[in-house]
Amino acid sequence: MTGLGLWRPCGLKARGLWSCLFAGMILVLSSQATAYDPALKWWTMTTDHFLIHYHDGERELARRLAVDAEQALEKISTRLGHMPEDRIVIVLTDFTDSANGSSSVLPYNLVNILASLPGDMSVLNDTDDHIRIVITHELTHTVHMDTVTSIPHWINMVLGRTLYPNGAQPGWFTEGLAVQTESALSSAGRIRSSLFRMYLRTAALADRFATLDEMGGVPHQWPQATVWYLYGGFFMQYLTERFGYDAIRKLSLKMSGMLIPWSLNLVAKQVLGQGYPKLYRQWRKKVFKNATDTLAMISKEGITAFRPITRRGQIQWEPRVSPGSSQILYFSAPTDGWPCLKLVGTDGKDDRCLVQVNSDGGAAITADGSRIIFSQAHIEKQFYVYSDLYCLELETGSVHRLTHGLRAHEPDVDASGHNIVFVSNGLAKNSLMLMDTRSMKTSTLLAQDELHHYYTPRFSPDGSKVVFSRSRPDGGREIFMLELGTKKLRQLTHGRFMDLQPAFMPGAKTVIFSSDRTGIYNLYSVDIDSGDMKRLTNVVTGAFQPCPAPDSSGIAFSIYGPDGFDIAWVDLPLAAKQTTMEREPRPPAVLQQPKPSYQVSRYNPLPSLLPRAWFPTYSQDPWGSTFGLMFGGQDAISRLAYLVNLNINPEPFQVYFDASLWAQVLYPSLALYASRHIYRAPNRAMVNDTAWSIDTRELTFYAELSFPFSSIRQYNSFFINYDLHLYDSATPIPRDPLDLEPVLPDDRALAWIGLGWYGTWTERYLDSISTEKG
Repeated sequence: MTGLGLWRPCGLKARGLWSCLFAGMILVLSSQATAYDPALKWWTMTTDHFLIHYHDGERELARRLAVDAEQALEKISTRLGHMPEDRIVIVLTDFTDSANGSSSVLPYNLVNILASLPGDMSVLNDTDDHIRIVITHELTHTVHMDTVTSIPHWINMVLGRTLYPNGAQPGWFTEGLAVQTESALSSAGRIRSSLFRMYLRTAALADRFATLDEMGGVPHQWPQATVWYLYGGFFMQYLTERFGYDAIRKLSLKMSGMLIPWSLNLVAKQVLGQGYPKLYRQWRKKVFKNATDTLAMISKEGITAFRPITRRGQIQWEPRVSPGSSQILYFSAPTDGWPCLKLVGTDGKDDRCLVQVNSDGGAAITADGSRIIFSQAHIEKQFYVYSDLYCLELETGSVHRLTHGLRAHEPDVDASGHNIVFVSNGLAKNSLMLMDTRSMKTSTLLAQDELHHYYTPRFSPDGSKVVFSRSRPDGGREIFMLELGTKKLRQLTHGRFMDLQPAFMPGAKTVIFSSDRTGIYNLYSVDIDSGDMKRLTNVVTGAFQPCPAPDSSGIAFSIYGPDGFDIAWVDLPLAAKQTTMEREPRPPAVLQQPKPSYQVSRYNPLPSLLPRAWFPTYSQDPWGSTFGLMFGGQDAISRLAYLVNLNINPEPFQVYFDASLWAQVLYPSLALYASRHIYRAPNRAMVNDTAWSIDTRELTFYAELSFPFSSIRQYNSFFINYDLHLYDSATPIPRDPLDLEPVLPDDRALAWIGLGWYGTWTERYLDSISTEKG
């Protein structure tokens, strides 16, 4: 993700328009502020190039992040030919189970890192060290956008942090550059990801390749905004391989001095000799050739026939065959409705929604077919978005919650229905857990480990073993099996491949899984005793998440297509497939440097609140034109945000101001506003039966306390506010004893106290043109 790149000031003459703009800007400031838990204690770790803000419990992870950030910044700055002058601010948080990051250069260089691990099928799943890859990606944005030269540099010398031409480039360029860099500086990353390559290959073969014009916005069709990272990343990789990284550095430096940000092709022609549209067509032609060559090779080996169960695309995945082998439970995220768990017959008929869910956390059916154990996200303590386990009773349709605050996902249930195995998230780590549904007690099977992470555990048919996928610290994942009685851990697969989503076949002598060992995800089996491995399918796109039918009649799995993922079925038995294809080898892993002791202090918001830029403003008052400036600030962890506008009319000397403050230091949040203005109102007074214009000074003070209480699908907030307006006439009224008593305006103070509730539970989907429900 990238931050704001270019700010363009404009003058507004009408005071009403200015007030709307001012109010809108403070709303933007406060809405961008992520409401972190006010109860958290925050600390600051200072390194040579960074201020890392973190909350209690994150110190060791902050030290690890500091090492990775320093190492990455040195390499990125060398590649792009620029080193930011001031320390870069990094905020490390753990308030969600989603993995992501963001960066911005306004009001200062700020990077936000979410500590959670990426999900099993996330486009970020191919990683050697998630924190290192995310910070590399975001610092690429920071260094790239912070590069400002020529005229924009001199404008910034006067106005402060204002113009950032590189930040105004299209998303496919900025995100593509960061994706290429994250992969070049690691042994993983999206350029190396077989999942990402599958997206590109499938689009080429289906003639659904995105154009540069389509990537100028967010395409409606699959995979939506991922196109910036997908096409942009591989296109930048193509340019790097063809012209060298010196050309990429020249593109960044040349663009950073352009006052007009829409000069992308001009810069490309100057540096690369051709515009981006022509280069893009050349790269597209190369991608098409590689895709058709791959298709020809797969076709020679014989493509596996399968039966589609769903045909909706987007995300229809995680199939679980029912105990009777006649139905398939799966997760559905359509374009025209809320995500839900669905049940469909193995013949593709009777496809129906069982329960709407807030997120995809995995689901399993009990052996008696009476219950579904699933995971979904919820808002915890108003400030956290975590996942927990729930139980759906199929007979009654009732749902009740099983865990609280365990950050649990990817559940599976043993044959007795009394034990649930699941993964529990932590600080850039996770653990393998077991819960007894009778006592509701949980125990740890495999504790959190900085080097290894766990995914998609599955019970053996008799419940004595658990098989799962475990990450390697040098990239890739392998399949392991844990014997619950003896706690003996056995490794079933080896290598720096992506071995995912294992499941026991009936009889428990064989484990099937998905792997990219050929560079294309297919289904494999491994014999538990002998270790013999077989490739079971040969598909063109990718096969994932296999679930065998209990009666051994077939395997349900998710298949990728040009519109996304769908559920499919393949009959058993399957003959072993032979191939000469193999995934490209990974480069050596990037070694973690020693973690030195950095200076740590309590978090102080004041340094980051200082204004970094000012913007000229223009307006009018009753006597003519006024001139002023606007400035604001926001602290690093978004507890305080303010915006101030000062305007002056030098003759007669009058000072006007608007000042707003938003604070989330405690619960509730606080908003304050104060202003001073003068208005001229005709005919507000009568002097000797003559209409008289009155200039009125108005002082406004406003304060509001908000008490939000929300869920994933609803936002609610109680509020109480106080609004005070003080008036004073700035126009002298002539008073003569012989005149009639003048009729003067009522300048008494006005005040309001407001108490209310605001709530919304509207729904809007990808296909919606407006709100549909709620």
